Formats: sequence, C-alpha cells, structure tokens
Amino acid sequence: MDSLEQELGISISGLYSKSMFGKVLKSDIDLAVFHYRLKKYMLGKVDSPDNVQSIDWYQIDQQDIRQISLSLQITETKVASLIEQCALANGLRELSDTEVIDLVSSQVDKTPQSKADLEKGVISVCIPNKITQKAIESFLSKSGGIPDTSFNRSVLKLRLVDILLGLENVGDRDLFLKKLIKGVKKKYKDQSIDEVIRKVHGKNYKVQIEEIIKSVLCNSSSAGILYLLKMAVMNIA
Repeated sequence: MDSLEQELGISISGLYSKSMFGKVLKSDIDLAVFHYRLKKYMLGKVDSPDNVQSIDWYQIDQQDIRQISLSLQITETKVASLIEQCALANGLRELSDTEVIDLVSSQVDKTPQSKADLEKGVISVCIPNKITQKAIESFLSKSGGIPDTSFNRSVLKLRLVDILLGLENVGDRDLFLKKLIKGVKKKYKDQSIDEVIRKVHGKNYKVQIEEIIKSVLCNSSSAGILYLLKMAVMNIA
C-alpha cells in the first residue's frame, strides 16, 4: 500500500469517526476518493517535481480536467466542481498579491493577445480553473477592476492598470510612478513612449499609469506585459 492509499484510508476512517457508523454520506466518501484519484494523477504527471507532495490547486488546467473526466467517466463540469470542493475542504491557501501577479504572468505567454485590446491597455489571460479565476477576481476587486469573460469563459480580459493598482501593500504611489517612468524610458528607447510620458505629466496617478501602459503594450506586446507585471511586483516589495 502506497502513502496515497494510506492517506485515503485515514481520510475515510476520519469520516466515520465524525458520524454514527453507517450514517456517513456517500457524497463525502466520493469526495475523499476523488481527492485521492486527483492527487495521484497530479503528482504522477511527467512535469511534477519529485519533492512535491501536495496539489497546486491554481495550476490544474483544462487538459487535466479533461483527462480526469475521461478516467472517471464523469463530465468535465462535475470534475471542476469536485476540484473546487476538494480545494476548500483541504484548506485552500489564499494567494498573496505577488503570487497572484506571478500567476497572471505565468499565463500570459500561453494566451494569444489581441492588438486592438493591447492598444486599450487590456490583456488576455487563460484561466486554468475556477479557483484561479476567483483568486484573480478577488485581487482585482481591491482596485474596482472587473474582468471580462464574455468573449471566452476560459479567458479573462483584464485592464493592466487594475493589476498595477490592485496592490494590498502598495508603497508610495508617486515613487512607484517615478520608478515606472524611469524603467520604461530605459527599457524602451522609443520616441512615441517619451511623448506619451510628456503629455500625461501632471495628470492624476491612474491616468498617467494607464497611458504609459498603453504606450508600452503598443510597442512590445507580451514582453511588455511581463515587464509591467514585474514592475508591479517590485512595487509590493
């Protein structure tokens, strides 16, 4: 018997210790077995680090959900629902601001970007699962940001300014703006960006950030997104 099977046995035994024998709900047993099957699948993936013994709930993607659905012969919708239940039952860890931004960054290169959206300061981020979506939406709510999923339920459209402003431990905003302008000028030696920076000088903080974001995205696409997200992380530190 391997360690995961022992873990499953302990989990099911624990259910019976909390209830009168014979009164444990089938749905609770199903959830325990599902967690075992999910963990065995996730830790058995080729790219899973050998030293990891727990599930990264935020990285379970649609391909994983599809494979588990086929294996268990249940719908993908049911699998997604059970994953969310398992995560909550097993103490889903809330992500820090930095971890949310890192999560967004990890999905940027996996998601095709629309030039028309980038010109508006909007980026597309592929969402692996509902748990990840809720974490990003919760983060954005701090700055009043509302992601758009009307185009595709598995892709969030986000205003990059909402990410840069949705920081729990934001430092001195004027200082961050100065760092951003200095960093952008150094990295992108582009006359059009310099012109935008001159035009927005003196306007309110959000307007300046938003216009600088648009100018960078128009010039560099995904690389610009990752650079600006990196700047956001630096703002938290």
